[in-house]
Amino acid sequence: TGGGQAGGKGILPALVLAWPLSPQLALGLSVSAPYGADTKFDEDWSGRYTSLKTEMAAINIHPSVAWRLNDHWSVGAGLNAIHIDADLSKALDFRYEADIASMLLGQPVPMLDGKATMKGKGWGYGVDVGAQFQLSPNTRLGAVWRSTVTPKVKGDYRVDIPTLYSQLAAGLGLSLESEVQKADARVKLPASLGLAWQQRLTTAMTLHTAFQRTFWSRFDELRIRVDNTPDQVQVERWRDANRYAVGINYQLSDALALKAGLALDQTPVPNARYRHPSVPDTDRTWLTLGMSYRTGAMGRLDVAMAWTRMKDAGIDYVDTAYNRADYAFFNADQHFHVKGQFDLDMRMLAVQYTLMF
Repeated sequence: TGGGQAGGKGILPALVLAWPLSPQLALGLSVSAPYGADTKFDEDWSGRYTSLKTEMAAINIHPSVAWRLNDHWSVGAGLNAIHIDADLSKALDFRYEADIASMLLGQPVPMLDGKATMKGKGWGYGVDVGAQFQLSPNTRLGAVWRSTVTPKVKGDYRVDIPTLYSQLAAGLGLSLESEVQKADARVKLPASLGLAWQQRLTTAMTLHTAFQRTFWSRFDELRIRVDNTPDQVQVERWRDANRYAVGINYQLSDALALKAGLALDQTPVPNARYRHPSVPDTDRTWLTLGMSYRTGAMGRLDVAMAWTRMKDAGIDYVDTAYNRADYAFFNADQHFHVKGQFDLDMRMLAVQYTLMF
């Protein structure tokens, strides 16, 4: 089958706090989810030996400091403490066991899938630095650099073997049981460079532009090291990707502002050959509309909607990972090929409330 609806709904909470210590110095703290993936395919889909479920959530705890040097320059720096929580699974092909059992018993034995699951958690750390330049009362420029972060995820790799095969093996005097082994993986998150320009066009209208380059080329593979078995390697070979954005902010009244934006977001996936089913990413065009409303002297409510137009996402992926990590002998010809087309769509609703005290 085609796998069904692999996407779903998700909530991405965020919290940002700022403490001005003086007119020149401020401290900040944010908690957000900068990276993540969530796909879940039907158990019987054609690409099940490459991916069934991918749940990966990253939470970034980010303390920072900002310093206004003079009327033109401000600088800042922060620490990124990123926690990864991952749950990955795929089906295991037990056709060899079914064929061997059929031959020994002299009758057909059904081919049943097993399952491999990797669950783990871990931390990684990085830094970012930024600068802002007030060129004139109407023009502001900004730049920020974020370093690479490589969380080390530690957990368990579980191999579930169909009960029927365990029972048949026991009847033949053999052992074929489900097992759990220790495993770890390093997730190579990228560095990025962001540039921004803000220009006040009139007393009511402000133009915002931004460019970001994310250095995804370091994400060449996802390698899971499992005790006493071959490494599980998911080849990625992503490339560096750019994002271009432009937005307009129109102050309709003292309380109400209207906003609109357009962004072109390149995918780091180079082509169909490296588009893994767990993250079937493609180029995106974002259209956003929103509003900002002051609820009083100390509060502001922001609401926005985002629509994305995503290019066709063809896949022609050959899985190089061992499908049977428990028995390397069976892996000679088990390199599964997933070929087809993903139909992708994404919509977002954002709600933010700001309170000053």
